Amino acid sequence: MKALKMIMSVCLVFVFCGCQKNEKDDASFESVSITVTIVDQMTETELFQGEIHAEGLELTLADVLLANAETLQLISEDGTYGLQINGLMGVETTDWNAGPWWGYSSENNESCVKAGYCDGASKLKVADGDEFTFTFSTGY
Repeated sequence: MKALKMIMSVCLVFVFCGCQKNEKDDASFESVSITVTIVDQMTETELFQGEIHAEGLELTLADVLLANAETLQLISEDGTYGLQINGLMGVETTDWNAGPWWGYSSENNESCVKAGYCDGASKLKVADGDEFTFTFSTGY
């Protein structure tokens, strides 16, 4: 009987330890909504404007784009600097030497504002409420 009580006590310890939340993990997990505007400067057409969402740990712009790839009709590949955007909303880069290309900017993302430009999508951390404009053009 004493052995049975000891086994039950050990089992309860494992149950309670397994059920406790890890505050650190919860703090890192986030849900992010960003506003995206997609413009084709070659035809002077706005192709998309709206909010997109993603959930995860320390989300980057690439994470949010990939989570919404179908909606944005994203065509991408892993490039030298991370996610390389080859197409959005049916408009694709056809000549990487001559352009036009897809670029993006933000007037409220903390990193973009601080640096004066936006880093590569795979490195650029995003926050809820950020706004990005993706532009298809021959300029930078």
